[in-house]
Amino acid sequence: MALNVLRPKAQIAKLGVGRTLYYVLKKTDPTFPKDVILGERAVGKFEHELDAWLESRREGRTIPASATALKTTNTAPAPATTRKNASKSTIAAKG
Repeated sequence: MALNVLRPKAQIAKLGVGRTLYYVLKKTDPTFPKDVILGERAVGKFEHELDAWLESRREGRTIPASATALKTTNTAPAPATTRKNASKSTIAAKG
């Protein structure tokens, strides 16, 4: 098994979050994988640890009832009205 080390830029891309949220997670989430020191000014994380952390987040996830309702509801979008169409309907209603 090869141990791939991901640098912060690659970790952010893999997680699909912004840089700010990445550093917030790193600082506040005790379950977030710890850094591997690669050099004096270089750090990374083992890819398999990051994958395991993502999997643990997925397992603890719940889908809100409103999201389930959205999936089952099949409604067509309302037709767009333009100013030109709106004024004609107003004229037709008046007279």
